[in-house]
Amino acid sequence: MAEEAKWIHAGLTCMILTHDMGHRCGYVLVPKHHVFHGVDYGDCINPEHKNEKHCYCGDTPESRLSAHGGITFGGGLQDYKGWWFGFDCAHHGDAQDPSIMSPDMKKKAELNPDIYLRTGGHIRSAEYVANECRNLASQLRSMMED
Repeated sequence: MAEEAKWIHAGLTCMILTHDMGHRCGYVLVPKHHVFHGVDYGDCINPEHKNEKHCYCGDTPESRLSAHGGITFGGGLQDYKGWWFGFDCAHHGDAQDPSIMSPDMKKKAELNPDIYLRTGGHIRSAEYVANECRNLASQLRSMMED
């Protein structure tokens, strides 16, 4: 994945990474003192159920945060320090952006479009993903104690 943009919003670092298959992913870095730092997006945060293997009560960072397609990541990112929460734009209704596809993936898509090319959806632009990141950062910021 390659970094397309990085900025600060609501006091938190936001970032867009592009996937070689032509999709964008958005991430927000949470500081060590954030209630979700060290918590995976699907982990239970309800104190009564925190040590259970599965979160049957549904109280997770994923259930408390909103972003395009839902929160699909919580953890460390390769080549980046800290704890990140993120989402991807590779869902039903999302299309690949040929301008960010790797040369290898473009070649595969040309040879086997039924396998490697998702069509019929909307390309999620950097501007769209940045707006989703800002929204996510604002949500995460609202959960912080100053």
